[in-house]
Amino acid sequence: MLLDMGSQVAAPSVTRVIDARAVHARILWDNGWGRGRFKNFEAYVSSIPRIPVMPRGTRFNKLVLVDTTLVLTDACRVLGIEYGGDNTVFTHYPNRPPPAEAYWMWMQDGESTLGLSGFDCVSAAPAKEIFLTAAEGVCWYAGNTGVLFGRSVELPGSRLGSFPVYSACLMVHEGQPTLGVTEYCVGSPDRGSASAWGG
Repeated sequence: MLLDMGSQVAAPSVTRVIDARAVHARILWDNGWGRGRFKNFEAYVSSIPRIPVMPRGTRFNKLVLVDTTLVLTDACRVLGIEYGGDNTVFTHYPNRPPPAEAYWMWMQDGESTLGLSGFDCVSAAPAKEIFLTAAEGVCWYAGNTGVLFGRSVELPGSRLGSFPVYSACLMVHEGQPTLGVTEYCVGSPDRGSASAWGG
């Protein structure tokens, strides 16, 4: 008896390569970054630099694309983050201008620093560790909206203008994702500081 095996031959498998640049850029593009500056997504993603190599043997294993061309108030608005300030509330501390309009960071999200104050984290950090600013934290949140479940993320790279005893903090307040402030020298068991490898 002959069996027709033709219907059981599996189609050849296709390997799909994921372009991480395009994935991260698409998240920002779909939320309003690049609009008005680039005619389409392809033009926007072509402006994004190459991803740097992940630092080996460190806790900095989360990749974030930062685009500083959308001001903080607009970035918070399009992401549904409550923010009562303006674009001048936070000062980068220490004074560190962004390396470019769009750049990559290999970061840790504060899970490993829960309970420590921003001051303790910054004081103990190696020279190449830099702490996220409010704008960098918001770009990171764009692709990781679930990270605030049960905790807050301090962003010690941004301090509150003339009151540097407070630093920026992403948190949930009354059920709403919020960019607010927290005391720089006071730790909390449900809050950690986010940082990146700076070179």
